Order: sequence, then structure tokens, then C-alpha cells
Amino acid sequence: MNLNFQQSISRDNLWITKKEHELLVRGEFPRGLQNRMARFHLVDNTRGEPPMWRSKELREVDFKLDQDRVSGKAKLSTESGDRTFDAQLSGTVETDGEKVTSFDLVAQGDFKGEGCYTRDAPKGKFLLAILFTLADGSDIADKISPQGSRGWLEGYLNVE
Repeated sequence: MNLNFQQSISRDNLWITKKEHELLVRGEFPRGLQNRMARFHLVDNTRGEPPMWRSKELREVDFKLDQDRVSGKAKLSTESGDRTFDAQLSGTVETDGEKVTSFDLVAQGDFKGEGCYTRDAPKGKFLLAILFTLADGSDIADKISPQGSRGWLEGYLNVE
């Protein structure tokens, strides 16, 4: 069996609003946060500046928070089907009653396609995994704004 895959990593930051934080603490996974994660963070940025998903390209986004366990799925596709991502999401969101103390999620699935600045993607569908974890603020990179928010912070934070 010949396995041909690319081993690359990249980093981005996910920002959440105060209201979304409060809802997570109450055990709810806000719809706006789900859609922001899908549109701006379920992208293949391992080879450069990825195209973000448009709202109409979110075919299905459904994340559930039950106790501290998160599960869900995201199906994303351009109209032409040239770029797709069919991912399962799992992990934990832990709180101490007042704040989120742990946010460890992984979205993993079959990705297909590339963008103008992310050329040379593997042919056909390939495995892509995206990890979300709570930053502690100790790394200078923790202060960098999310890729999808640059020049459009209001739109980034107010995705429905």
C-alpha cells in the first residue's frame, strides 16, 4: 500500500465574544460560534492563505455540547464542489461555573480542493484535522487576530 500524504501544520486563533463565553459556561454551543468556526477555521491553511468559506457554502453545521462533551459535524462545499470538507467534531469544553477552563476540540475529515494561495493540495480527498485548544495568553502569537477577521472584525464576530 502506497500512502502519499502531506505532513504540514499551521496556526490560527479563534476569538469568541463575551456572550458566547457565557453561553458555553451555561452548557450551550452558540450558533454564531459554530458558524464562525466552520467558515473561518475549518479551512486548509497548511500551504498558505486559504479561502474562507462563504455563508452559503455551509451545507450543514451542527455542534452539540452535552455536559462537557462536544460532538458534531460540518459539511462545507463550494457551489461547484471543487472545494469540500466533510468533518466530524469531538472534544470537551470544561468550565468551573464562571469561565471556560478547557476548550479541546478536533475537527477531522475528508477535505478536497485548494485555493488561489494554497496550491498543490493532494489530489482528490485527503485527511485534514484541525485542533482547537484554549490559549493561556503566554505566547505572543496568542494576541494575533484570527486570519478571517483581518480587515473585517465586526463581520467575523457577528457571523450568524
